[in-house]
Amino acid sequence: VLSAFTFSFIKRRTNSLEREIDRIIFSLMIGPVWSVIVASILLSSSSVDCFLPISSSSTTAAVSSSFHRHRRLPKNNNIMSYYTSMNGNPSFGGGSANGNNHNIITATMSANAESRLVYGKDDALFGSIERQQQQHHNSNNTNNNHHSSSFGAILDAGTGLHSLRWLATLLQTNRATRCVAVTADETMQRNCQREVDALGVSHATEILMGNWFEEETNTANNGNSGNGNYSLLQQLKPGSFDVILADYLIGAMDGFSPYRQDEMIPKLARLLTPGTGRLYLVGLQPLPDAVPHDPAASLICRVRQVRDACILLAGHRCYREYPVDWIQRQVRGHSSLLTLQHTSTFPILYKQETIVKQINVARSKFHLFPTPGLVTSMGVILDELESNCWDATQRSGTGRIQLGFDYIVTAQRKGEDDDDDDEEDDDDDDDDEEDD
Repeated sequence: VLSAFTFSFIKRRTNSLEREIDRIIFSLMIGPVWSVIVASILLSSSSVDCFLPISSSSTTAAVSSSFHRHRRLPKNNNIMSYYTSMNGNPSFGGGSANGNNHNIITATMSANAESRLVYGKDDALFGSIERQQQQHHNSNNTNNNHHSSSFGAILDAGTGLHSLRWLATLLQTNRATRCVAVTADETMQRNCQREVDALGVSHATEILMGNWFEEETNTANNGNSGNGNYSLLQQLKPGSFDVILADYLIGAMDGFSPYRQDEMIPKLARLLTPGTGRLYLVGLQPLPDAVPHDPAASLICRVRQVRDACILLAGHRCYREYPVDWIQRQVRGHSSLLTLQHTSTFPILYKQETIVKQINVARSKFHLFPTPGLVTSMGVILDELESNCWDATQRSGTGRIQLGFDYIVTAQRKGEDDDDDDEEDDDDDDDDEEDD
């Protein structure tokens, strides 16, 4: 069409035979040129979404009710509305679900996938789990083959990108045979699938989406979930996992299955291999309202309070962390299934960068506040908190404020003939401090 228009335009301005011939030749040549121009425009507009940020999450929802380490990415985008990736770049909404774009994104991630791997030697909590599991494996290995798979089949009961990057190192070094990772969020499922593809462990990793309690809401649908998939417990065979990782899972449940945290541990216990299967429960000790005689630590508590207030004013839910003794009581309360083996704690050091990230979470909720005056007043409070925290970290000498701890509670599935006596090791405070 464009070539015909060009021909007509030239014809009105030429009269001689020679120019007629030139006009025909020119029109034949201009056709491919128009085709290239139009094709370039169409290709450019259709491929824009191929290069959206890959580690994206929705900006609408509530955030954790406790501070999460810089190394800890959110479990799903319906809870965490703002987070910072491992390279320090903020990640916000978007991400294409188009299958054609998936290959482009995966190829982009694969180029630096190795740099994103998380090794136990660099992570205090995962390093502790590696050591415990290796000792457990060695003590139960009757063939003295200490180089065989120490983790076996792993279930990541509440997965995230950080835990997947650690589990990938176990698969790559043959310390694990397979991994099943569960998330309750569709966007997180896509992000996790892209990550395991990029890390080269998709052949041994399955990413499942679902709520651990959805089977009770789907009984009227013959056990099928609303999206056509079977519920989680229908997809997972009892006694089929050697290790189950519950990485901040209990604290995150308030956003998906509130008031049912006490039911989670026995559900997981039944999926463990009887007699040898181990459950590693990772959590964060809830922060107090204040710390007497420690103004710096009390500032951290105040930041948490104001941040959670902003989350609630925005109409979102907070995480609800549980103390280590609550987790221990839950394990002991199911003594027919589990034996409490070990408890480790890891003191947390907060630096200014981490504190400001939490303050920015609060600020990110301003657009959902009911009145402009409330935004102004809360903005003043947050600005003052940021300034006070800066002064406190500078006075600390190390640039960090110590408050609270993370913990790992280790439980083991009982065999068919085991008695009900708990034989827990003495609580152990690990020497490693978590640098938040």
